[in-house]
Amino acid sequence: MKKKIVTLLLAVILAFTAASFAACVKDQPADTSAKSVKFILADKELTVLKSWDIDTDSAYLEGVINEINIDLNDGVSFELTDSSYGKYVATFTYQGSVYCNAAENEYVACYTSIDEALYITPGMTLAVGGIQYNYNGLGISSMPAQNGETYVFVIEGF
Repeated sequence: MKKKIVTLLLAVILAFTAASFAACVKDQPADTSAKSVKFILADKELTVLKSWDIDTDSAYLEGVINEINIDLNDGVSFELTDSSYGKYVATFTYQGSVYCNAAENEYVACYTSIDEALYITPGMTLAVGGIQYNYNGLGISSMPAQNGETYVFVIEGF
């Protein structure tokens, strides 16, 4: 019980921090130039399910994900959910399997190769394939899609 309370408190603090930074990020000019980003999907054991490069002119991750949902890139799709902090990924599907079960206290976390403090939660990292990624401190509607950067979507529990 104590662990659940601490986890809930941490989630509230992180959400408040993300909301604070999101207001600052929206003041930044949107970059709609052509770019290439990498997406990685991983399960809760950190097994990489798929890794691929995406050419896009979307300014934010939400736009890139919408492009993926239209193209159904090799059986990949994302279910997005609105919140008071912006959109987030509720689940993703890969080759017919749906990943993330809220009933089992799972969620889709997003990590990035970006290391600018404005966009990440400092100190929260994850290693996938021997490469360290930073926890995305923003919702996907505020997280910029930056040329050459990597975005990792992984199932985590709380």
